[in-house]
Amino acid sequence: MSGHYPPDHGRPGHNPPDDAPASADAPVSANPYLHRAEAETGIDLDAAAPTLTVNEVRQFNRKALLFLFGIIGLLLSMAFWFMHSLSNREVKASKQGPAETVTTPELPDATPALPVAPSESAEPIELSQEGPPLPPLPPSPPRQFNDDVEPEAASAREARRIPTLIERRTGMGDIAQGTMPEQPGMPATPPESTAAPALATTTAPKSSARRLYNPDTLMLRGTYLRCVLETRIITDVAGYTSCVVSEPVYSVNGRQLLLPKGTRLLGQYGSGQVSRGRVAVAWDRAVTPTGLDVTMASPGIDNLGGAGHPGSYDAHWGSRISSALLISLVSDLFKYAGEKYGPDSTAVYPSSGVVMSQPFQSNTAQTVQQLAQQALQESANRRPTVTLNQGSVVNVYVAQDVDFSDVLRGR
Repeated sequence: MSGHYPPDHGRPGHNPPDDAPASADAPVSANPYLHRAEAETGIDLDAAAPTLTVNEVRQFNRKALLFLFGIIGLLLSMAFWFMHSLSNREVKASKQGPAETVTTPELPDATPALPVAPSESAEPIELSQEGPPLPPLPPSPPRQFNDDVEPEAASAREARRIPTLIERRTGMGDIAQGTMPEQPGMPATPPESTAAPALATTTAPKSSARRLYNPDTLMLRGTYLRCVLETRIITDVAGYTSCVVSEPVYSVNGRQLLLPKGTRLLGQYGSGQVSRGRVAVAWDRAVTPTGLDVTMASPGIDNLGGAGHPGSYDAHWGSRISSALLISLVSDLFKYAGEKYGPDSTAVYPSSGVVMSQPFQSNTAQTVQQLAQQALQESANRRPTVTLNQGSVVNVYVAQDVDFSDVLRGR
């Protein structure tokens, strides 16, 4: 058996086993492993921990402090400058003294006052009472009042009376000539019923409703026809065109097929009927595949119902400007060559002793300049061109009711 002891041998509370050898009572110092174990158990874990030997003090940012002090100094200097400027203004105002005012002296009265005549007390003039007295007036004949005649005469005089300006302006002429009493100096007060003249009533034409005639065979005004162009449209020259209906058209109540798919529409257009990219086409005839010939004068529209078929617009600005510039350059070239290489014409005026020299005038340059003006005029008169290629989808607005009852009666 091994003679070594365990590490806890010899500690208090340790009881060796009964079968331990007799050498267990040997001194502990004789075991070298025991000293190593005791040394390992006495390790100080806090020995390597750092210790703070210097108290950390919070340090201020020096740059921030300098910036703050600079701002405070700037504010103080501005306040000092402001107070100093106010004090200077007060000193200047006190040194200026009282304000100067401009006064205009009054002009002396040039016209002397007229002397006032002394007032004399006027004595009343006494009327002479001498002389023969005046003869008395003859007695007036007694008036006979007729109850029937007097009111009629008064009403006639009142009717013949001309209304005043106030009555005419306020519309009171008719009332003043009536039987209402009138106070002197004031127009008579009109009643509410005659305050304003009655307005003349106009009879408006009456509108009536009626049933549609033959709705089963009626193509109503406002129907849209969608078709595809068969021919190309160029508005430089007036011509004719045609298109094929791409959607069937039914009657107003939807019961009868009127224009089947494949119906041809025939129309015409003019060279001057162009306005900002639109061409006006009048579709005046429709021919169905079943042999029906329909007369319909209807205009062409766009997808939203606007007048005219939109197309490719060309105003020919390039040809207008280029042709005029080319001819003008040729004219300038001939004019320059004639003035430089041509003979000069000299005119002498003996009376004044003046000699005038004029450059050579080229007739070719003048002719070319006239051609340039003509070309510019023709280019300005040229109308814009609108082009619609074949295969374009166009719309036609039915402008009048078309009744198919005569041709569809036997079906």
